[in-house]
Order: sequence, then structure tokens, then C-alpha cells
Amino acid sequence: MWWIGLSAIALAAPPEEREVVRLTTELHQLAQRSAWEGVERTWETLSQAPELGAREFVTAAEAATALGDVGAARDRLLAALRLDERRDIVERLWAIDTAWGSVQIEVAGPTLLTAQDSQWLPVPQRAIERAITSLETGDSYVGWLPVGDYRVAGESVRVLPGPTTRRIVVD
Repeated sequence: MWWIGLSAIALAAPPEEREVVRLTTELHQLAQRSAWEGVERTWETLSQAPELGAREFVTAAEAATALGDVGAARDRLLAALRLDERRDIVERLWAIDTAWGSVQIEVAGPTLLTAQDSQWLPVPQRAIERAITSLETGDSYVGWLPVGDYRVAGESVRVLPGPTTRRIVVD
């Protein structure tokens, strides 16, 4: 019965609003299947909508986290918190701010990054892989890494917890 009502609302809405309804539904369906890359692609379009709820921002944060983009996840959680000051959102932000550190690694050319502490969980591995890929191609890396010790171009570096960005310059 509720499906008929939702369909009637979607059909009665202007095209822009129908598209938002369709994308929102798709976002949550993909998330239920843990299809995080699909969630991220859907979010790229949906995020342009003028009014979204905290639930959509949290779902998009889950996708970013699963793909190793903890900075995007944190930004989306902050946006969700501005809409709804739920305890679970605060706890997710706290978990990021205590286990992850913001870094800006500037390099002059291809550079090797290695984690001193082995990361076996998928999210930290993906985040480290994102940084490694960026640095191996000679691009600087701006993002979040798990707290711990690393070697960048042979130099020891410690990533500290929190949102204050640590700038690391490698010649």
C-alpha cells in the first residue's frame, strides 16, 4: 500500500524531484547490497540536490568509508550532523577522529609509502592503497590515514589522530 503512495508522489512531482526520489531509492538499495561503488556513483549525482536528509549523508559516508576515502566520509558525517544531531553520527565522527589522521604528503616525483604496522582490516588497507597509488604516480596525497608509523621515501613519519592536517614534504 505504501508503495502505491510513494509511486503516486514520485509521478506527481516535477522531473527534478522525481529524479531525486529515484536516486535516493537507488542509493539505499545499493547500500543494502553493499554495492559501495554504485552508491558512490549515485551519490555524485544525488549530492547536487538542494535538500537531502541526514540518512542520505550517512549512507554516502558508509560508501566513502568502505572505499577508503575517510576524509569524504567525515565530511558527509559532518553534513549529516548539521541536519540531525544523532548520537550514532557523533560516535562515527569520534571513531574517525581517534583512529585516523589527516595528512598532506607533498612529493616531487614518484614516492614509496609503506605502513610500519600491518593493516589487515579492509578499510585501513584501502585508505593506505589510495595514498600509495597517488604517491607512486608522483602526485601529492591529501587525505586520511590510519594512525600509526609509516615510511615515506625512506623517512619515518607518524600519523597522529585528529582532523588537524599534518603536512609532510618529501624532496
